[in-house]
Amino acid sequence: MVFRCVDRVSSRVQQRGTPRGGECVHSASYAVRHRCRIRPHRHRSSISASFAPMQDKVLIFDLDGTLYPNDGGYVDHIRENARKYIARKLSINEEDAEELRKKALATSNQTAKGLKTLGYDWDFEEFVDAMREDEDKFLKPDPRVRECLEALPQKKWILTNTREKHAKKALTCLGLNGLWEEVLGADFMDPACKPEEAAFVKVLDHIGAKAEDCVLFEDSLRNTRQAKSMGMMTVFIEGTDPEQGEGEGGGPAAEVSDGIISHVVTSQLKAALPSLFELEQV
Repeated sequence: MVFRCVDRVSSRVQQRGTPRGGECVHSASYAVRHRCRIRPHRHRSSISASFAPMQDKVLIFDLDGTLYPNDGGYVDHIRENARKYIARKLSINEEDAEELRKKALATSNQTAKGLKTLGYDWDFEEFVDAMREDEDKFLKPDPRVRECLEALPQKKWILTNTREKHAKKALTCLGLNGLWEEVLGADFMDPACKPEEAAFVKVLDHIGAKAEDCVLFEDSLRNTRQAKSMGMMTVFIEGTDPEQGEGEGGGPAAEVSDGIISHVVTSQLKAALPSLFELEQV
């Protein structure tokens, strides 16, 4: 049974702003069991692997919806900016622009890449800059998140579908600098992005880790499912965003998660995966 820890921790750590309106060497099926998992995964592997102790695991964190909640205003602001940009660019009404934005996100799990896939040839650097502006008006530090991250002894990486420069600015606003080995984003993964297997393999090769030695923290069910299929431990961040998480479809998060939490805070994560905080005695 997967451990679900969702409490009433306030998600209003962001300041509300403007109103809403806004190939591969790894197999995709080599998930394996790990002695520290709360819910043993049923896929078995024919590959012999040695597992890193828990303190040597590599922790990989998504950004949006994972290190801050999606319901605090900023994600709505991003989507509003994207909708308005698309409407201006194509000279269409905002209702049609919103439908196109949603279709693009659903296509690739990244709006800019989805628009490319759908055949639009724009200056996507300008598009993303316009989408992601005003981070500092919405994103504020939550000391509980930093406290949790600092309590984890493992090396930590950021892996986000946004561009690195925007991710770094968001981390600064959140007060989460100085915790990461590296921030890997859309520029690094290009032309792939999460949840493509090619994106995850490129990241694993870059950081020099096996999938089974990594723990992914994600609010996207598609990304979580892909990581689990490759053998990673996964912690699903449960939220209320209809376009992310279980709203993406494909089955319940419990099927592909070793733990489910609503916020990256020590109390929830210790309840879900206490072994992450426990150092083995040598």
